[in-house]
Amino acid sequence: MPFVPIRTDRNMMDANWTDPSESNKPSQYIPMIGMGLLVVGVIVACWVITMIYALLTGDGTKEMISNLMPLESLTITIKGATETLTIPDSFYYVVGLILTVLLLAISGGIAKSLITNGVKLIQPNLRDATDHIRKELLVHLKKTP
Repeated sequence: MPFVPIRTDRNMMDANWTDPSESNKPSQYIPMIGMGLLVVGVIVACWVITMIYALLTGDGTKEMISNLMPLESLTITIKGATETLTIPDSFYYVVGLILTVLLLAISGGIAKSLITNGVKLIQPNLRDATDHIRKELLVHLKKTP
């Protein structure tokens, strides 16, 4: 009876074996994720810039601040005292401006981190592309007399 090799799990693993150096290569989707982060970061940055411009020019500043807190005066009554303390409208306006600027600063920081991380994800592929272009140009320049 002739010898017939039996396919074992070891042989099946060998058939599906891949080079470990190939598994360490970055995924092809990483640059697309980087581009997505970059685009979202630029959109958020543009939104922050338009909101800051609206605050500086006064277009809708009161409406923007009134979304954060009421701008009408508040009467505080202290128990046991015969007098009431009234806080003026300007105090609420200043506090509202401070809160708005703080929230815009946080949004600006988020936009900065999105743009920075997006560029970091795209950068290795850009280096490879520029190295390839440089090599092609050097080869082309050496061929021309």
